[in-house]
Amino acid sequence: MVNRVPRYLVFDKDGTLLDLNKTYGASVEVLAKRMSDEFGVEPRRLEDVLGFDSERKRFKEDALCMTVSNSEMARKVEDSGIPAGPVMSHMNNYRPTFVAACNLRVLFGDLRELGVQKVGVLSLDDVAAAGRFLEAQGLSSSDVDGIVGGDMNLRPKPSDDGVKFLLENWKCGDLTEAMIVGDHPMDMKVGAGFGWRVGVYGTGLSSPEALWGAGATHVVRDVSKLIDCVIKEDP
Repeated sequence: MVNRVPRYLVFDKDGTLLDLNKTYGASVEVLAKRMSDEFGVEPRRLEDVLGFDSERKRFKEDALCMTVSNSEMARKVEDSGIPAGPVMSHMNNYRPTFVAACNLRVLFGDLRELGVQKVGVLSLDDVAAAGRFLEAQGLSSSDVDGIVGGDMNLRPKPSDDGVKFLLENWKCGDLTEAMIVGDHPMDMKVGAGFGWRVGVYGTGLSSPEALWGAGATHVVRDVSKLIDCVIKEDP
């Protein structure tokens, strides 16, 4: 067994550290029941429009409620013959219980023990919101060496501004010593040149095939498999 460890590690947040399917899938199921009770909309019909597979408990790759603006979602819901008003009211007012992909405090601690020197997080949320999520998982400011958020003058995705910002701050001179972990093909692309581009498919929207196709060097079900299935098994 080879144990080659990245010095620099960048995590995407939503769909990687945060389980999108468990966090927001519950919202769609609650909404589907309400729309059935109040408006007679068959639950599977609404779930299909929004892009949620209730049998597999996960969103489809092109899930409407995850990939378009609110105005576009409202239009497409209305076009399907379902009243958009109550759907959008629910979406805008629902306060989810955020579900982490695994025990992040343990994961981050184990990564440090293995020798990872810097750990950063990319988020489309603002920095404060991303920080609150991490704190709720038992992580402190000393556990994370940088957060790039949507409120900064950087775009975490689809540009590589966010990863460049982190790596420059960390004085990373060799991209092959860096790892990016994300649930979207875009994460694999912004990690071009990294020694590891790890795609996760169980907690986000993308399929393993889409992640491999975008240039992933490894694909795992979720970040709980990162150490055993990637770092400790990397040739």
